[in-house]
Amino acid sequence: FRGQPERNYAGLCELLKRSLSDPERSYSYTLAIKEVIVFGDAAIVRLVWTLTVHRKDAPGGDITANEPGMDLFRRQTDGSWKIARYIAYEDER
Repeated sequence: FRGQPERNYAGLCELLKRSLSDPERSYSYTLAIKEVIVFGDAAIVRLVWTLTVHRKDAPGGDITANEPGMDLFRRQTDGSWKIARYIAYEDER
């Protein structure tokens, strides 16, 4: 995510655990898929995630951010698809 340091799997998991255990906030995402391009055992998905952070300590103080990005998927040996790389940034509109 633009402006954030690169993290490995363990770092991402730790960040999510900390965020999701915060009793003062809850998070929800919605997704809008803009385009899917499949080439062999890889696919690129152009999308926009919309994050809403509900702050329990500030009723009505929800924060919403649109996060356009691209996810690179790879087909697994069992036929399923998993994200291999992603890039996202906050929409400045």
